Amino acid sequence: MIDAILWRRLDAPGHDSARLFFHDSQWHLTGTAVFTEAQRPCRLDYRVVCDESWQTPSGAVTGWPGIRAINLELRANAGGFVTVYPGLWQAEAETTA
Repeated sequence: MIDAILWRRLDAPGHDSARLFFHDSQWHLTGTAVFTEAQRPCRLDYRVVCDESWQTPSGAVTGWPGIRAINLELRANAGGFVTVYPGLWQAEAETTA
């Protein structure tokens, strides 16, 4: 199964195109958003991976929000909490309830 969508922002100029597909027992959402923020052009490519029960172990965002380039690989724990956010923070320890 592969589904794709294209939509545009209503509150400001911008578009997003995304694709959802199932491969190797995982859901994959990939897409690109093009928009302006603070009067600067932005482009973000994203990838989100989910297991069959829609739990998200990882994702990535690349592109440029304004003038700086980013390339982020995000990882989440079993509870869906992002444990690694490059350049901002990383969880030091995980606890279980």
